[in-house]
Amino acid sequence: MLKQVQHDNNIMNDDKFVQRAYEIASKVDPHAVAPNPRVGCVIVKVPKNRRTQEPKIVGEGAHEVFGGPHAEVNAINQLKTQRTKEPKNQNYSVTQLPSCSVAKGYTVYLTLEPCDHFHGKKTPSCTDLLIKAAPDRVVIAALDPKFGGKSVEKLRAAGINVEVRSQELGVGKLLPDKGGRSRSDQGGLILNPFFDHYQKTKKPWITLKLGQSLDGRITSEDQYITNKKSLVEVHKMRAQYSAMLTTTETILQDDPRMNCRLECGERLRTYNDKALPWRASDPKLIILGQREIPQTHRVWDRSGEIYLFKTLDDFLTSELYPNLDSIMTECGACVSTLLLERGLVDEICLFVAPKVLGSGKMAFDTSKVRTLKSPDFGLTGKFCLHSQRDLDGDLELRYKRKLEMLSSSNLIRGSRPGLSDQVGQ
Repeated sequence: MLKQVQHDNNIMNDDKFVQRAYEIASKVDPHAVAPNPRVGCVIVKVPKNRRTQEPKIVGEGAHEVFGGPHAEVNAINQLKTQRTKEPKNQNYSVTQLPSCSVAKGYTVYLTLEPCDHFHGKKTPSCTDLLIKAAPDRVVIAALDPKFGGKSVEKLRAAGINVEVRSQELGVGKLLPDKGGRSRSDQGGLILNPFFDHYQKTKKPWITLKLGQSLDGRITSEDQYITNKKSLVEVHKMRAQYSAMLTTTETILQDDPRMNCRLECGERLRTYNDKALPWRASDPKLIILGQREIPQTHRVWDRSGEIYLFKTLDDFLTSELYPNLDSIMTECGACVSTLLLERGLVDEICLFVAPKVLGSGKMAFDTSKVRTLKSPDFGLTGKFCLHSQRDLDGDLELRYKRKLEMLSSSNLIRGSRPGLSDQVGQ
């Protein structure tokens, strides 16, 4: 009975510290680490007498910037700072304290399987770092699709006890709300929503985002068709996606800001920790088209990087494209239809307002409807409804490409006869 109670306590403690690792990772801006995942690490000192003493966190860390130290490195450095205060180590600085066996007697909690060596890697192997630090135990929340458990095997071969909480690849855990509870799938924020797809395909996840009326109009006399709650959700999307895709046509006609902000009455303010766990920034902006955009347009005031390409193919063959893990669209009928024709869309996100406008531009190029209905290029049977939400009267619909279609639709993005990429001219 005593062993069962102790086992239950271990599970409860593991849950608590894994959750803490997720909380640390969730505070990192996804734009700062993309296309890498956000990862959190917690190091815990387990007391010898578990009846009278509680486990204590002695090191924490997250991967905070692409090319920078990984979560394990930051957590171990914090542990070394703590250990320099021990009497036997007081003559050492943090950099002087030996890394060998520095974590002996401790448990390490990770949101993702640690990295190992591979061609082109920017940082040292975290698996080797953990082997050198020699913790008694490592608890991993999810496997990394790049390594698929190989780092786990390497740690175990070095004599470290490793537990994997989920055999699923990637990181799909929902971020906790303020009460510590995981949010529901309906609108929940996933820690690394595009990581699995990017690792498997080396292509960005592309979401075709549209705000429209019931009769399919995407422009009106009013500035916005959808309501404020829908707009907030769009800006939350901007905070998570690596890039937005638009055209010179959209920029010149609408003069949008194309940044990440929260609508608050007549005022605009930047997202803060009350709206998201992290301090959000502007995603990269890709603009397709050949016309020049005057410097007086508001798009030049955004803080995120801007990339200009004359055609869609120019972008798809650029060095930028394979280094993005996710793209959301902010464009009109021409490019929306073209992306569907080319099989580039992984998800369709519709924000539908309960309005019939009767006039204005349509969401898709009606001259290409026959193409979209054809067996070769058509959408029938390729997408399925994934979720739907009521947003104060607006309806959010998310359609995702069926899993069996993913491998074929994300491998070769070559040109197809008869399709023009000349947009926004």
